[in-house]
Amino acid sequence: MQRIPHQNWQILIKVATSKNRRTRRYVFAFEATTMDRVTIFRGAANSGRQSIYMATQEAMVEAIFKDKDLGLGRILILSNHKKLVQICNFSSKPSWQDQALLSDLCQLKQQSLCIFVLLVPRLVMTNVFKTAS
Repeated sequence: MQRIPHQNWQILIKVATSKNRRTRRYVFAFEATTMDRVTIFRGAANSGRQSIYMATQEAMVEAIFKDKDLGLGRILILSNHKKLVQICNFSSKPSWQDQALLSDLCQLKQQSLCIFVLLVPRLVMTNVFKTAS
């Protein structure tokens, strides 16, 4: 079980990725809500990445930058990708593919953003997966 650091989280981001069967490309979607469940923004796009893991990284970074532009600093991200959660929370050794993501996260943390990624079952993010399909 993961322990969530005690913060006054300002925003909750759900990130999901799926493979489009027709185009054989990955589609990612994200949804940002306040803790009162008010949706602030949503996004979806095709990704040229070669793996679902890399497409999920792309979605997460894009959502974080949108939050940063809105001036929100304490971000809780929900994902169902275990490796991504471990890498982002610095509890696993990163591979060479993870270096760009980690450098982005370190830069954002130096700019006083507080980011935590939480592993959740796919069921929690059903509506975001529907957007990504």
